[in-house]
Amino acid sequence: MDINIIRENFIELLNFNIKTYTSKVSIPILSNVYIEARNGKLILKSTNLENSVISFCGVEIIKEGETTVNIKNIYDFVTNLKSEIINIKFENNTLTISDSLNKISLNTIPADEFPDIPDNDSDLLFKVPAYDFSYALDKVTFATSTDLSKLVLSGVFFEIKDNFLKLIGINGFRFSSFNIKGLKNIKKDIIDNIIVPSSSLDNISKIIKDLGLDNDSFVSVYLVGKNNQLIFEIDNVKFLVRLIEGKYPDYNKIFPEDYECSFSLNVEEFKDVIKLSSIFKLKDISRIYIEIDPKENVIKFQSSLKEVGESISIIKTKIKGVKSTVSFNSKYIMDLLNNYEAEDIEISINSSSLKKVSKFNEKKNDDFVYLVMPLLER
Repeated sequence: MDINIIRENFIELLNFNIKTYTSKVSIPILSNVYIEARNGKLILKSTNLENSVISFCGVEIIKEGETTVNIKNIYDFVTNLKSEIINIKFENNTLTISDSLNKISLNTIPADEFPDIPDNDSDLLFKVPAYDFSYALDKVTFATSTDLSKLVLSGVFFEIKDNFLKLIGINGFRFSSFNIKGLKNIKKDIIDNIIVPSSSLDNISKIIKDLGLDNDSFVSVYLVGKNNQLIFEIDNVKFLVRLIEGKYPDYNKIFPEDYECSFSLNVEEFKDVIKLSSIFKLKDISRIYIEIDPKENVIKFQSSLKEVGESISIIKTKIKGVKSTVSFNSKYIMDLLNNYEAEDIEISINSSSLKKVSKFNEKKNDDFVYLVMPLLER
């Protein structure tokens, strides 16, 4: 192998592929990136067996070839070079990367030892607008569980409903969903119980942002044969994800039939109140009590901790419904507000029925819905 490549193009590919890298592997080849120069293209492949990335770009090829090398070593070296063009050469089991002033030689592992990454024998499930997909993922993945004993809840549930994609995240105490419209080439007959790890989807969202795609770009989503994997194809990148096995819970049972009261708050004002409650934390839970008084159109926020003290904040706003009192883990509220772009947020409270859950969403827009269970009474 002997190629010349624009350094920025190579760094872009490495940025995609290094997302599968982990230093804690028992199989050395999994720390390596597969590099192939053939037919005018440079192809990189990386995998940790759960996630895999295939990326490519055009390149000047002097001699074709393939090998694998530790991706962290190559990444650290290339990102610190300054030249516009670099040379990559493989011979005598050594990969050499150089520019006019710098050179590194790295040991390799033969390409035929690299695990097979299946990207054939796949069925197109749908195409989803790339920008909308990334936007929706940022609104849902944060609500999933980080408890690996609840593996099903650590992923995002994909559901096709009336020609739109519904993404759902639950951790047992909160629920987030986002509806994405404008899908193409939908095959409903082969879409069933798809649960994708949240960490993988976070990486996919980052890849979409890194590519800087226009609003007309789509992500093509494929189901790979019998391998229980999805392929997300975005421009010159394929991201393969192993799905989570198990039955996703019936989330429809969470929703109450009605809410006691509802009101709107300015997001920045709401954030300021939540921040004030963050110092009153016990065992990583910062509790905030909310008293809603529709007669006075006043909402009182209170946080306290015996060893620390107490804070009280008042917000005036128009309230519909009856007087209510509820308390939340303020982290769950702040997580939402940090992933919320609208100026105002609509809040509906239900604290008295068997289904004690409150809803947060954009006014007159149910495409994004966030539910939070209240904390037990003090």
